[in-house]
Amino acid sequence: MVIKFTKEQLYWIERTADIESSLAMNKFINLTQTDISNLNKKEKEALQRMGSELIDLHIFLKELRIKLEIERR
Repeated sequence: MVIKFTKEQLYWIERTADIESSLAMNKFINLTQTDISNLNKKEKEALQRMGSELIDLHIFLKELRIKLEIERR
């Protein structure tokens, strides 16, 4: 099954991915500025997982934007 989008829909999806990518990066930056000196091991592990998930999300959204930009041309 092939899903077809109009150029306007592709642009909207691309722009939304751009916004979400920026939000993910901002959350990651805020996460890296967290003072971990008072956190226990489980909290530190949770922060590390959150950081990894935000990086994965950011990469996925960047790749999505690139593919949509190519498709739009």
